[in-house]
Amino acid sequence: MLVFDFGCFPWHGYLELSFLTNDEPQMNVLSRDPELTAEWRLYDFTSTFSSKWPQTTDLANRMQKSYYSAPDRAEKAEAFFIASAMAVNSNEVLGVLSTYKRAADFEVRVFNPDDSSFKNYCKSI
Repeated sequence: MLVFDFGCFPWHGYLELSFLTNDEPQMNVLSRDPELTAEWRLYDFTSTFSSKWPQTTDLANRMQKSYYSAPDRAEKAEAFFIASAMAVNSNEVLGVLSTYKRAADFEVRVFNPDDSSFKNYCKSI
């Protein structure tokens, strides 16, 4: 595994999980480019469930309501990206990810999908 990407979209009330593996068909290391995440074989793999990722439905709905009721939506979105990065960097999540064969330069990441600078929140907490 090369990358674990946690997608957080407060305005859509949507969370997604994606993996980039080193056996991606017709992909190379440059496929770590955040703009190419949707091309990964295991992009948003939870969408294969019958109702997306049912375990997060309530949380995602509350996130969306909180986002739209916030006086400063950008600030609220930032808080959700930080919270997502904290979850991804938790001992529980990193422990599960450690059970996979990971590349030496394996990374976890959370981005603001509307920010072209692609700041990885996982590296800033």
